[in-house]
Amino acid sequence: MLYDSGHGAVAQLIERYIRIVEVRGLSPLSSTRIMYCAYVLQNPGGILYKGHTDDLQKRIEQHNAEDGFHSYTKHRGPWTVVYTEEFPTRKEAMMREKFFKTGKGRGFLKRIIGAVSA
Repeated sequence: MLYDSGHGAVAQLIERYIRIVEVRGLSPLSSTRIMYCAYVLQNPGGILYKGHTDDLQKRIEQHNAEDGFHSYTKHRGPWTVVYTEEFPTRKEAMMREKFFKTGKGRGFLKRIIGAVSA
């Protein structure tokens, strides 16, 4: 179990969907079936960026590229992955990304990212 049972529903969600990624050990998603993920990036200033993709490694490279990729993240990096969740469909990943951008989602991420970095 990743977290103690005192977190209740959060712990169940974590056990079911989450794979925490260490950037140094980042590798492409290894599955013949396409999986989608909702992800959270953080820059050195502590800013969080939320998104979804079907190729996490490629997307991280795009966010950190200095040229050729126009995004909010372009001149605010370098970005590191602090949290991911995998889903079988793009729709589910998009819904989770939208959740991360709500007040409850920001609170959820604050608890999880705080627990991971502690």
